[in-house]
Amino acid sequence: MKAAREPVPGLAIDTNLLLVVLGHRCLQYEQATTLKREQVLNRIRGRSDFVPVERFEALWHYFRTARRRVVTQHVVAEAYGSRRRLEFPKEVIWRSAIDVLTEFALEELACSIRDLRGAKAYERLLFEIGPTDAGLLHLAEREKLTLVTEDGPLLQWAGTRAVPVLHLRQI
Repeated sequence: MKAAREPVPGLAIDTNLLLVVLGHRCLQYEQATTLKREQVLNRIRGRSDFVPVERFEALWHYFRTARRRVVTQHVVAEAYGSRRRLEFPKEVIWRSAIDVLTEFALEELACSIRDLRGAKAYERLLFEIGPTDAGLLHLAEREKLTLVTEDGPLLQWAGTRAVPVLHLRQI
């Protein structure tokens, strides 16, 4: 795990934390108070354990300052499919998503399931953690990126594959 605020050259961001990043950007448009940011981002995060607003701010810092921010097309598809969790007006969601893709240069890289199925090390992972997470892990490993996730099985496999990880609670 990386120490707090240590510069990270590149990030590979999972679906859930991409939704948190999008929600953070939406809240900037609304000029939300600290308390509202904390409540809304915890709701978007969708987990029962509470995270203080400082962790979300640290995630936003890493996102903004990384030299590269990368997702797979499967992560983008899942995030767009889950956008109802954002609970903002549609225009704010789309403006935020476009900002994240353009202003912050979020890269959408392809990761073919067919290619993963042909790679011995990843074929098993397709069935254990699913195509989205297996593809993101493969991308992080291939591109030498730090994986940003809270997903238990993905964290475990990142450790097995020696892929650096940032967990929201430890940023």
